[in-house]
Amino acid sequence: MKNLLGTALVTATILAGCQKETPPPAPAPVAPAPAPAAAETGAATVLAAPREPTPMEVSQASYLTLQVQEFAAKNGRVPNDFAELVTAKMLPKVPVAPAGMRYVIDSTNRQVRVVPQ
Repeated sequence: MKNLLGTALVTATILAGCQKETPPPAPAPVAPAPAPAAAETGAATVLAAPREPTPMEVSQASYLTLQVQEFAAKNGRVPNDFAELVTAKMLPKVPVAPAGMRYVIDSTNRQVRVVPQ
């Protein structure tokens, strides 16, 4: 009888000590911020991020760079614009930049770069 009582006491103690802990309450979910009024009316203006030049545009800029460097070697100065390269018969026509981009002559480095407008 003492064994039965001792076993019951030990079992009760173990069961009492091995209770599953309840996790702390989770924080309440945060409601998303309301959208601005302009977005509701559809009047929001989306600004496009400047894009990187494509490989073809970079290739064209490399060709133009070679022409600028050749002009600089012959004349001792960098051309003011691409029309000057056309006048010198180094280009058949003034290059047309891709949409949203433009060609810029960097007189310090004697390079042509493709940059957003």
